[in-house]
Amino acid sequence: MQIKVLLFASLRELTDMSEIEIKISQNSSISSLLNKLKEKFPLVQEFSQPLLFAINNTYCKEEEIIKENDIVAIFPPVSGG
Repeated sequence: MQIKVLLFASLRELTDMSEIEIKISQNSSISSLLNKLKEKFPLVQEFSQPLLFAINNTYCKEEEIIKENDIVAIFPPVSGG
């Protein structure tokens, strides 16, 4: 199935992309998607900060299952002040 992945902050800089369309298997989790991104963009493997995930604008954990046409956002934690 095809999904859209939005990349923010330093992830966008590492991949040189703000969004990508990626093909994943049915019943794939965020964790599986992340592994696929690491294969496609080896620099993401070196990313040491914890990541936050959202599916369709709702925060989720790495175990969350992705459905067809979902939009997944991946970004490092943001601090403000």
